Amino acid sequence: MIPLDKVNAASTKELSDTNSYFPLYDPQIENVRLVWFDKVLTEAAIVASRTEAARKIRENAVHANGKTVIRPLVTIQLRTEIMIRLGKKTKKVSII
Repeated sequence: MIPLDKVNAASTKELSDTNSYFPLYDPQIENVRLVWFDKVLTEAAIVASRTEAARKIRENAVHANGKTVIRPLVTIQLRTEIMIRLGKKTKKVSII
């Protein structure tokens, strides 16, 4: 479990700007927040640094719930398990 305050991007971007983020979850659903996915990967110990995470996202190597993550800013539903895959590494993560 990762605390929201470590990955939160709410003050940076608004959900109404749909071109700025990757919609892993529908922004209209309750408890959906914008998070920095490079921070999620780092906090979950999937990668060693945010720089490496950002590079992997740019390379389309990161998958969440079966979808290829194409932007570092992602919508996440709080308290829901997300299956993250990077290469052979797979991990279940939840943002609380």
